Amino acid sequence: MVQNIYTGMLSVLRFEDDQTLSTKEFIFFLENIIGKRSDFVFFVHASWCGACQSMLPHVEEAIAALSKSKKGKGKGKGKYFVSVSDTVYSHMTRVHPEHTFARLLSTTVVGFPTLVCVTNETKKNVMKVNVYNGDRSTPSIQKFIGR
Repeated sequence: MVQNIYTGMLSVLRFEDDQTLSTKEFIFFLENIIGKRSDFVFFVHASWCGACQSMLPHVEEAIAALSKSKKGKGKGKGKYFVSVSDTVYSHMTRVHPEHTFARLLSTTVVGFPTLVCVTNETKKNVMKVNVYNGDRSTPSIQKFIGR
């Protein structure tokens, strides 16, 4: 199931549960929305993962803070935050391995949880990928997502 929550500064999408439907929606989203945006953040997690469950509240707080922020140099503005469950991630990378974003995720996600920030520089036709490796605190995650 996909939940789309537009919060002003960030668009938050969650791809969870029904992997077949969510994977189709995920591919549509990747091809039609992400490819045309400048920045996005993937949070790949699993419901059975204790580290994911402990990090999730901090990620949610960081998103909420960035969504409310109206100052700074556009922090969070125009970004998509995409929450992807392990079932949708594994189905996407297994069934559609040829897809650009499936390849990108399969090379960056080496465990759960994974937080990845991608800058899509369309003029240069380049994607810059940063994998989060900081502590699991709200301020650190907020700084990573908001840069």
